[in-house]
Amino acid sequence: MTKTSEILPIKKKVGRPAKNLNGKTVRQIVLDEARKLVSQHGTDSLSFDRLSKETGIAKGTILYQFKRKEDLLLALLQAHASELEAKFKTVEKKIDTKSSEIDPICATFIEWGKEFVNRQPKESTFGLAIQAAFSETKFPENPINGWFREIFQKVLLSKDSDPEKAIICLLAIQGLFFMDFLQMDALSKEQTLTVLDNLRKFLTDDNKAN
Repeated sequence: MTKTSEILPIKKKVGRPAKNLNGKTVRQIVLDEARKLVSQHGTDSLSFDRLSKETGIAKGTILYQFKRKEDLLLALLQAHASELEAKFKTVEKKIDTKSSEIDPICATFIEWGKEFVNRQPKESTFGLAIQAAFSETKFPENPINGWFREIFQKVLLSKDSDPEKAIICLLAIQGLFFMDFLQMDALSKEQTLTVLDNLRKFLTDDNKAN
């Protein structure tokens, strides 16, 4: 019997070549395809039959990895939370928050916000769609919400700046993120970057006042 951690063969279909696994496990291939479907069509597009068709992996093999659609959605939530943490760490190292004049978490999010504005968020819809799926499913805990809750708690307990002003800063940045997610186009790219610079000034002035 093949172990779940091993790469399993793909079911070939007439007129359609099997996709190259590229060394990925079945679980990762299914999650990648599920993410693609959610990004393009929302969570309603997810079904084991469709995943089997798109990946060429037998439905029974997929069900061995994910017993229910809820299990698949939860795995997507967990993966997205891990991606957020990885991105946060990458930006944090890039800007050397230890020497920052403001709260290091705020400094990281300000820089992250600038990077976000300067790119085309092709997969922005995924974050919103997978969050919406959580509200429709009775999960005991949302890993993404848990990650943000931990971030905000660290800021509230921080001694590097006024916690209340730091929270205002984070809320403002999250507002900019979601304006972009929803394609509201209320601010131009230049205006958004100005807001982010003013948030840094807002916190820097706070530290100088102290």
